[in-house]
Amino acid sequence: IKFDFIDNKNQQKFLTEFGFDVKGLDINVNEISPEFSTYFAMLGYNSVKFDFGSNYGLDKNSNLNFDLDIGITDAASLNFESTFSGLDLSQITNFTDDALLAYLSTNIRVKKIGLTLLDNSLRDKLLNLAAQTSNTSAGAFKSDLIKQMDAYLINSQKTRLLNQYRQAVVKFINGSKKISVKIEPKTPLSFMEMAPYFINPDVNTIIDKLNLNIKN
Repeated sequence: IKFDFIDNKNQQKFLTEFGFDVKGLDINVNEISPEFSTYFAMLGYNSVKFDFGSNYGLDKNSNLNFDLDIGITDAASLNFESTFSGLDLSQITNFTDDALLAYLSTNIRVKKIGLTLLDNSLRDKLLNLAAQTSNTSAGAFKSDLIKQMDAYLINSQKTRLLNQYRQAVVKFINGSKKISVKIEPKTPLSFMEMAPYFINPDVNTIIDKLNLNIKN
């Protein structure tokens, strides 16, 4: 935890750094949710423990970074990362709720938002269990899964993102350790600037403006 000056006159201090990391937290899942614990035992895990971590950083250039990691130890984890610009805390001290919401929606700009699924062993265990349940091999089950996805996508609007999605999912099914979805506009955008693209949505415009990517 760190507090530092956030203004050029060095008169106002604020929380500028915060981070923690918890590994292998045992919260006795068997008592809270026996079904969940039993299911993981079926997958071959002797215990279910959790990982949790977060990092926050605010610099004098008004860049705000926030990351969040949650996961099941030795199974899989999910990482959220984000970077925003335009946060000037000296301007929002006396704002009412409505004024604060208006300020945040017009001044806070998205530089990057990303979500990554990282597999350690869960994917293969799930696929193997599903294959056994279907009385088939893991390889045949993977092929069938990809065919089902292609059948669903065949009537979808063909976009660059759709091609990325299919390629990334196929790679993940076949062994890639991670799959990521990321928004990283070439020019940072406020939430108010992004709103018109979702009110009258045009998929290709949204993909282009947000620089939306799916990859391994």
